[in-house]
Amino acid sequence: MKRILPVLAVWTLAVVLPARAQQVDIEQLAETCRGCHGDSENLPVDPTYPIIAGQEFYYLYVQLRDFKSGLRENETMQGVVADLDRETLKAIAQYWSEKPWPKTNFPAPSEKDVRLAEQAVTSAECTACHLGDFRGSSRVPRLKNQQPGYLEKTMKDMKEQRRRNSPNMMALFKTFPDEWIEALARYLAAL
Repeated sequence: MKRILPVLAVWTLAVVLPARAQQVDIEQLAETCRGCHGDSENLPVDPTYPIIAGQEFYYLYVQLRDFKSGLRENETMQGVVADLDRETLKAIAQYWSEKPWPKTNFPAPSEKDVRLAEQAVTSAECTACHLGDFRGSSRVPRLKNQQPGYLEKTMKDMKEQRRRNSPNMMALFKTFPDEWIEALARYLAAL
């Protein structure tokens, strides 16, 4: 019994201490993310940066993984995730997915934007994956109330094959005129 207790104590420290250390690292990483992406109280500093607080867990994880692998290119993000392991990527995705989505007040789209956006949504059957209210689900992002600049940039990057980590969306956006993309971005942001 005397031999078992020290082994249990060492095992407990080995399990508990990294979990605690990881928690501190996640908070530090969250501060790094917050600097650009905002949080539940503040929008991102740049209108082309996405809101990540309240975004879907699995979607966030896949994006972080794709930055790490180079499948999705962004020099800043690739530098942030370069040395992070899979569990840390999952932990940071979990952290942000559990935060509330910030309040947004994007302007209402014009009647023309609504008409063009609805045409795009209908032709692409967007609600099949993003759901009827565009809140997303685990594997697909929430688009509702996302920054319009980010939505437009992302759709155009996919159309022009600058963002290559979603082949189905790349093929879809190649069929959309820019006017649809711009209207859809404003429409989704204001939902």
